Amino acid sequence: MKLTGALAALATMASAKLTVVPLPQSQLDDGKTYSLSASEFDFASTGANSDFLTQALDRATAVMFGPRMHANELHSLRSLLAQGFLPEEEFDILVAKLLSAPNQSIGFEWYKEAGDLELADGGAITGCDVSVTSDEQIKTLDTDESYKLTILPPRIQITAQTVFGAMYGLETLSQLVDAGLSVDGTQIADSPR
Repeated sequence: MKLTGALAALATMASAKLTVVPLPQSQLDDGKTYSLSASEFDFASTGANSDFLTQALDRATAVMFGPRMHANELHSLRSLLAQGFLPEEEFDILVAKLLSAPNQSIGFEWYKEAGDLELADGGAITGCDVSVTSDEQIKTLDTDESYKLTILPPRIQITAQTVFGAMYGLETLSQLVDAGLSVDGTQIADSPR
């Protein structure tokens, strides 16, 4: 069955560790995976604010959670199947229904009723705080574009001197989020080279 082969390929891709391109200057992983919830997760500016930063936070939300609704549902279906909460026949039916309705959700909130489902071993992360020190909005050759990204519960932290560094931190975070559903714990310090 072609659908089964495609699902196996998706399961393999989902279990692979996500990496950042280009590689950051320093990265220290904690070995845990944390769950995210698109309905509860929020971005907050905790330092200097600007229109650039507001737009960057909106874009990060759309990149991490917007177009990945079905990826979230597929990941959750695979997890339910693997944990024995969902019979294989029902799994196949739900996946077929999901893939045949590309612009609609299949009403997937029911999975929370399947028991104490843990999709990640490290707990949940509820949001991301972005702290920018300077309100500088003009990029020059001397602009500090460095950032630090710390992915640990209860909230992800991005700190940067300028909004340009924060934007790089948000891009890095979006590369590390698995289908808007989970993220590996890590600490990254980086700047463009």
